[in-house]
Amino acid sequence: MPDFPLTKSSIIRKAGETDLLFRKGRKILHGSIELKYVSLKPRKDFDVKVIFSVQKNKIRKANKRNTIKRQFRETFRHALPIITNIVSKQGMSLLISIGYKNKTSILSECIRNEVKKTIELLLKKLDAK
Repeated sequence: MPDFPLTKSSIIRKAGETDLLFRKGRKILHGSIELKYVSLKPRKDFDVKVIFSVQKNKIRKANKRNTIKRQFRETFRHALPIITNIVSKQGMSLLISIGYKNKTSILSECIRNEVKKTIELLLKKLDAK
C-alpha cells in the first residue's frame, strides 16, 4: 500500500470539471510536460483533483501511454501531501491536468524529473498567491 494513496475520489471524472479545467485553466509547460490547473473556492468534497493524459496521436502504443501515465501518477502521488497542504492553507480547491506533449517516449527517470520540476513550478505559483 502506498504511503500517500491517490484515491479514486482524487481523480477528475466529471465532464464539468474537465471542461472547466481546459477552458479556464492556467498552463505551465516544462519540457514535454504540460500542466494545467484551476483554483476554485474551497469545496468539502475535495482539496485536489487530478487527471493524467497522453494523446494517442503523440504516442501510438497503448502500453507506452500507460507507462507514461503510471510515471505521472507515481510522481504526483509523492507530491500530493505538499500540494494538499498549500491548498488547504490558502483555503481553496485545485483541479490539475498533467499531459505529455512529446511525440516520442522518453526514459521513465526523465519523465519523473520533468513532472517533479513542473509540480515545483506549480507550487511556486500557488505559494505566491
